[in-house]
Amino acid sequence: AKMEVIRKIYGELENNCYIIYDQDGGEAYIIDPGYEAAKIADIVTRRRFQVKGILATHGHDDHTGACEELRKKLNTRVCMNRRDAKRYRGTTDIFLKEGDILTLGGEAFRVIETPGHSISFLCPDSRFIFTGDTLFPTDTGYVVFETGSAEDMEKSIKKLDSLLTDDYMIWPGHEENVSMTFVRSHNKDYTGYLQGIYPEHTSL
Repeated sequence: AKMEVIRKIYGELENNCYIIYDQDGGEAYIIDPGYEAAKIADIVTRRRFQVKGILATHGHDDHTGACEELRKKLNTRVCMNRRDAKRYRGTTDIFLKEGDILTLGGEAFRVIETPGHSISFLCPDSRFIFTGDTLFPTDTGYVVFETGSAEDMEKSIKKLDSLLTDDYMIWPGHEENVSMTFVRSHNKDYTGYLQGIYPEHTSL
């Protein structure tokens, strides 16, 4: 069974909402739906996906704004980290933490806590990782507005670096999906954090 990814870009911040699904059985998860609940529900219904849950990488509105409406429309569960659930205004059904395993068709993927920006979803079989606003193609997420800090982010980037071989593809909260080969050669924030050097945007 192969995991497939539908990427939709919605909202003024051009957020990536992902629908990941199993080609064979039609099981699906929706990741970070910030906007356009009706459009997302329409895709899912038209494709006859069985939605197992809605996953949020973190609690910001641009990643969770459509969660509650989709939860009701599709009669499914919203899953996020407990710390994010405190700020989130809708209902959280499942609290995700480090090491939790989710399954899609025959593929198991796991929750990786990446403080500085909450959680990422690691899919070892498909060599995918959904990084939310932790890691982008050429930079890393802001920590100024977070409960996290640059120190947290350094730990998270080092953790991701140890987990992700070059053949992994990152699917970030904004911007394009790229390989880790690309990240390692083009992302100065990333290589900086690995050396304990923080990007300028970590402090105001």
